[in-house]
Amino acid sequence: MSFDPSQAKPIGVGAAAKGGYFFSLYVSLAECMAPVDIYLGFYAITRDPDNLFFLNQNGDFQAVSIQTVFEDLVPWKQNVSGPVVEELFNNIPMDDRI
Repeated sequence: MSFDPSQAKPIGVGAAAKGGYFFSLYVSLAECMAPVDIYLGFYAITRDPDNLFFLNQNGDFQAVSIQTVFEDLVPWKQNVSGPVVEELFNNIPMDDRI
């Protein structure tokens, strides 16, 4: 974590970042000066080119149409002033079925 954007690395993917077989997801955000909403999503063009997937507050991924994404954004966390340090997924095997 760092308040300097050039030094901040808010998301880590574990061994996958270095070509490893397992994927983990870590989020580390420093304290904010005022409460914010945090959004965490991904796009899997080969799996579903029409949707983005956002992690919701229940820990489930929710599909949101690319066409309506700005109207239907799903926050992962709401009114957070931080810090946020969480491991969301740990050692998920990476293969082309995921």
